[in-house]
Amino acid sequence: MKDFLALYPDTVVQYLKVSGADFPSLSLSTTLHDRYEFRMDIPVKYSDDHLKIVSYGEPECHLMEVASVSTRDDGAGGIELEGTTGGDLQKHFGLKEWEALVESKGDFSVLGFKVEKGKPVPNFELVIKHLKSSERRKENQ
Repeated sequence: MKDFLALYPDTVVQYLKVSGADFPSLSLSTTLHDRYEFRMDIPVKYSDDHLKIVSYGEPECHLMEVASVSTRDDGAGGIELEGTTGGDLQKHFGLKEWEALVESKGDFSVLGFKVEKGKPVPNFELVIKHLKSSERRKENQ
């Protein structure tokens, strides 16, 4: 988790149910180059009384290209995110690849992934806004 936060300081941290883990587990999300969403899920196991974390599982990483952003009128004269369409780059990887990515300081080419820079997706700021708003809702609960 600390490496993810160091590489991507704008990360949104959420507590979600992830495969093979107790609830809540950790989900770290960020956006890259106004085109990609990058998420790491970290499974968490708790003690029988649910008061202590007894272990963390191996992280699962998901890099997803956004090809387009659909918008809708929010009814108050603003625009909201309606949805996204996935692009060609949809990759999932584990601990070994994550360690290589950390060693390269976030250069996805070490994993054989070609990440486009300088080609932002129109309205991508709505994806960022949506991601940030999900964190605020969690903080306010």
